[in-house]
Amino acid sequence: MKQRQYKRWSEEELQELERLRHIMSTPQIAAKLGRTLGSVYTRMNMLDKAHFRNCTMLYSTQLLAEITGRDEVVIRRAAKQKRIPVAKIVRRGTKNYYYFREEAIDAVNKLRKFERIPEAEKTRMIILYREGMSGNDIAKLLNRTPASVYYNIEKALREGK
Repeated sequence: MKQRQYKRWSEEELQELERLRHIMSTPQIAAKLGRTLGSVYTRMNMLDKAHFRNCTMLYSTQLLAEITGRDEVVIRRAAKQKRIPVAKIVRRGTKNYYYFREEAIDAVNKLRKFERIPEAEKTRMIILYREGMSGNDIAKLLNRTPASVYYNIEKALREGK
């Protein structure tokens, strides 16, 4: 079986990659260095994980998720919706990578954590609704948003409860 031969990255190539990565696209860097696109992506990813935080004092989405205990998807969605401050967006291929400053930790911690509504509370919503109470009044009484009340009532009625 034929074994692949990998060309090791020289110190000069790594320095050139570090210099070019902020001013050229990844395909342009690959062509300039005579490397495959996959090789450059892999090396850039390794550099990001090893040095990005130390050099820039920015937090990646993954690191922010680890610090705050929130899911990366939640953080990316909040960044897209501008609910948390983004310091830098790096586009590689079709994917955006978000980087954050330290104040983003507080912003992520302030994001509302959605909790499942207990079945007993859902049952109470339905009973109150059938007694003629409005969705807004039920929401105020149960300290919920009107949207969550209407959603849960409609879902219960569709299921025949």
